[in-house]
Amino acid sequence: MVENRQFLEWVAAEKFDIAFSNVVSLCPIGIIHYTKIPAWIWLDSTALVDYVAYYMGVPLIPSYTPRKFSADKETKIFREVVDPNFPDLVELAKKCPLVSESPVVRV
Repeated sequence: MVENRQFLEWVAAEKFDIAFSNVVSLCPIGIIHYTKIPAWIWLDSTALVDYVAYYMGVPLIPSYTPRKFSADKETKIFREVVDPNFPDLVELAKKCPLVSESPVVRV
């Protein structure tokens, strides 16, 4: 998607007010940033994912060791295709205005 300039320019030209992105990948966050969509919501249909919690500043319990989640490959793609000075996608993710999670089901 990042290499599809026609798509990126179309999204930018539409001047969307808000975007929705799934927590599975940080690539949509880069597209949201590049196309200057002013607000966005990070969506997930499960309980709060560990790396999303970490990025949003939600404390993790001390006995929990989260898996490593890195956006290095995705950030590299944006820097190669869009702009060599493109910001790190993790830093962009940390600025998410709203994270929507499904409620935890009680057993």
